[in-house]
Amino acid sequence: MLDHPNPASRPPSAPPRVTHVTPLRRDAVFDGRAEQAALQVVVHDDGGGSSETVMVFTVAQLEQSYAQFARLLAARDAVRGE
Repeated sequence: MLDHPNPASRPPSAPPRVTHVTPLRRDAVFDGRAEQAALQVVVHDDGGGSSETVMVFTVAQLEQSYAQFARLLAARDAVRGE
């Protein structure tokens, strides 16, 4: 898994660092004119805070993510024996 930064190892004046991003349970939106997709997400930090924002994908990034998620789902199915 990912190695998350330890907030205790940073100087007190350093800002919190992002630890992970999670999608909100809302529909993603595709803007055909801009050729971009937008997914609402929550950014979490090692100080315990979080912030909602939008993650924007180009068409190429969207296609790459689709392929990666398809492989992840296939790996999950293989582990389950499906």
